[in-house]
Amino acid sequence: MTNKKPKFYALTYVTLIPIFATIYLILPKSNFGGTLATSMDSFMTCLYYSTVTITTLGYGDISALTNTAQLLVIFETILGVITIGLFLNSLSIKHSIEINRSEKEKELKEKFKSECDKIIRHNKIIEQNIKFYLTYVKEITTPFITDDNGDDNDATINYNFSINDMKDMFLPSSLMTDNFSDPVIKYFYKHQNILEQSIKKLLLDINFSYWSELEQKSIEFLNNSKTYDFSESILAIPSYNIGEEKASVFFSKSLEDFNGDLEFKKGNFYNQFIALHNLIKLNCEFITFYQTKISEIKNNCA
Repeated sequence: MTNKKPKFYALTYVTLIPIFATIYLILPKSNFGGTLATSMDSFMTCLYYSTVTITTLGYGDISALTNTAQLLVIFETILGVITIGLFLNSLSIKHSIEINRSEKEKELKEKFKSECDKIIRHNKIIEQNIKFYLTYVKEITTPFITDDNGDDNDATINYNFSINDMKDMFLPSSLMTDNFSDPVIKYFYKHQNILEQSIKKLLLDINFSYWSELEQKSIEFLNNSKTYDFSESILAIPSYNIGEEKASVFFSKSLEDFNGDLEFKKGNFYNQFIALHNLIKLNCEFITFYQTKISEIKNNCA
């Protein structure tokens, strides 16, 4: 019963007054005494008596004389007290529910804000890692071209690159901070690994119940990174020869002339390069999604 809303008990309380007034009206006037007892054949007088009875005010200008009238008065008074008690109890319950709801909403907002702050902090590192990663994506997917003035081609990343565009991956990096004796592909894999580690930390530290799609895409990114990881095979190429020719030179020429299907085939030495090609394509898609999602999160958390 206490699950009823306060207005139910308020309405019940008010309804009891005319109900008992009607009962008092039906009773003979001889059941009542007092200065107004002679007017108990009037509904207004009965309504007045019912009101002062249920509210326990009891002015004394009307009193119950017979057992029947007294039992009715007792019953109405008890009903009134019980109904008022239930009304106050339901008000208290309603107030408690509202407070709990308010506190829960506040707690949820604070938890969401906390997760927002954490993911934005992680993003500061991840964005730096993405920046370096894309630098080396450009390095290995953009053929080394020098124009008539001797300036290196500084075009933006071509996300529609072909496997032929990857032919210069064994050349040194064009960045002055890198070791000139190391191939650029070595730095690509270094920053591929750094990006993977930062995404792993993100997955372990963030409550992704708010951003389930980002969690799913991040897991896919890590799965793809393992599936298409031919780093040991590719990084070993500069260390051996094929006949009289350096393996890195041989494979660079092969990539430049490649016109086959990008399909994995048993015993096909192109598999490692097809895997690298697919890995970069998938990672670039993930990065685009990630940056879009982070932008949305920042706007929602502001």
